[in-house]
Amino acid sequence: MRQSASEILVKTENYLDTLSNQLIEGLTQIIEGDWGISKSTTVDKVNLLEIEVFIDGHRIVLYPMGSSSTQLGYRTVLKEEYADGILNDEELNPNLDEYDFQNDADNQDLFEFDKAQRELFLQWFIRCWNRTDNTKLTIPVYLTFHDTGDSLDLKRNKWVSEK
Repeated sequence: MRQSASEILVKTENYLDTLSNQLIEGLTQIIEGDWGISKSTTVDKVNLLEIEVFIDGHRIVLYPMGSSSTQLGYRTVLKEEYADGILNDEELNPNLDEYDFQNDADNQDLFEFDKAQRELFLQWFIRCWNRTDNTKLTIPVYLTFHDTGDSLDLKRNKWVSEK
């Protein structure tokens, strides 16, 4: 990985650390029952909670889910100032003008950067989750990355293919 990409990962980790208290507060609100369910839905219809991360900047959204994977509402987990995602800042991403997309080494470098940044994000999220009183939740809660098949069962700290 290029030195500049490695430096961005350090910036990413430092930046995420500054958001830890906000994420813990958002997760605590979820644990306390602020699920963003629609007005026509009752809490007893919620079978599980899905926290979805959208890769286009790492926007985090909670979806309370009913039977047959029906979304029963939604709420953003962090403040609305991160509507496009917390890692959408150009300082936290490589300058794509420096990459030749016809070059396998450049593409591999970007792939490795994306993978490393996602892992940093995941570790940060789990650290914040573990700093909450999440044992209060009696229903399953999963963390998933948009358009991927695997989910992290946050209660068991285990990756699963299906919910």
